[in-house]
Amino acid sequence: AGVKIWQRPPWPPDTGVEEKELYGILGVLGKFRVWEDDCEFVPFYEDDKALGVSPECVITGSYRRKGKVLALFGNLSGETVKFDLEPNRMKLRLSGNAKPMDAETGTPLVGGKVEIAPYDVRLVVME
Repeated sequence: AGVKIWQRPPWPPDTGVEEKELYGILGVLGKFRVWEDDCEFVPFYEDDKALGVSPECVITGSYRRKGKVLALFGNLSGETVKFDLEPNRMKLRLSGNAKPMDAETGTPLVGGKVEIAPYDVRLVVME
């Protein structure tokens, strides 16, 4: 099991998942190779706080394998949220050198700060 993504027409405007965004997310999941046997999925309803504590309006899930994590954050509020990513490196099996990056753009998250727009998702990879 994992994250289920589907495309629906963005109507009314600013709702649904647009094609470019959908394929971007699927590309990240594919690059991480989420289907492989060594990849464990931890859904938001089983959040073990291994990625740290996020605001109540943020749901967190992750794909994990030794030395790599793909974190999925969803903002359920109508406001932009910001928080610090404080991963438990031992629980996540990450080295001390693993740096968080935006999984869609490859841009490093300066100081481990995560920012998510209203009703949006953020994919963060650490390896």
